[in-house]
Amino acid sequence: EDEINEMVQAAVLSNRAACWAKVGHFEASKDDAHRALELRPNWGRAWSRIGLASAKMGQGNEAIDAYKKAVSFDPSSANVDALASVVRQLNGPNTDLAHAEKENGNTAMRGHEFGLAVACYTVALVLVPPEAIASVPEGVAPEDEHALLRSVLFSNRASAFCRLKSWQSARADAQLAVEKKGDFVKARNRLGTALLAC
Repeated sequence: EDEINEMVQAAVLSNRAACWAKVGHFEASKDDAHRALELRPNWGRAWSRIGLASAKMGQGNEAIDAYKKAVSFDPSSANVDALASVVRQLNGPNTDLAHAEKENGNTAMRGHEFGLAVACYTVALVLVPPEAIASVPEGVAPEDEHALLRSVLFSNRASAFCRLKSWQSARADAQLAVEKKGDFVKARNRLGTALLAC
């Protein structure tokens, strides 16, 4: 019964945090979300409330950390999109950091922390420089110098989504991995796995 009461109290605090954020009281929102986390420390929704409040208060690094935890505990598309948006707002393209986040994701996969892996691969994807659209002759596809990295990251995130049994997200990422580098065999294997499960 105490556990149920704590869950209800955490939900009330998290919902109130959302209400505070709606009316622009981000400090109060963050306080209530932190109180919810005292009761349920692994609750993605409360972490996402902290991410939103921190972002609105200009606390970028704290927002990224909170959204990474939100994705780690609840790798929903809303949390993944929010993390990507905050990282995009705060960071420019950086291939070295993208590779570092990829390695963090690989470490998380080896440790069976699949939500954390999704978060790391998401950050890495945002940090990869955008595809350069070069002037090429008609009928010739422009070449993306980061196509392999982009494909590996989508493929790895698809693998993490597969381990979480989030088949639609896995399929979407695997399809993007194949689009970015059609001859990357792992991407095709992951797409096949996701399609079989859907």
